[in-house]
Amino acid sequence: MELVGKINIERISTEEYAVIFDIPDNCDFVLEDDSRGSYNIIVTLIPPATSPSSTYNTHIFDSRAYEGNIVISFDQQDYQVNLVDRKVKPVIRIATIE
Repeated sequence: MELVGKINIERISTEEYAVIFDIPDNCDFVLEDDSRGSYNIIVTLIPPATSPSSTYNTHIFDSRAYEGNIVISFDQQDYQVNLVDRKVKPVIRIATIE
């Protein structure tokens, strides 16, 4: 089971997008931004939780394209196998078509 629930991307302007996602209320996230249009959201359970809650909270952050591209990845804790291991999925790519 993945920790990330719904994911939505809303266009604000040509270069800006709002990223809206749901995670269980007993999870936390860290946002990594390389300032080049690549965003990694690391989602983990808040100790001492060993499984996700069925209650989800919505989180929003603004992202900016770099040279017309944005890459958003979710790095989720694989709590069913090992509470330390993480897996990356899904990955969302927004790119301009020329």
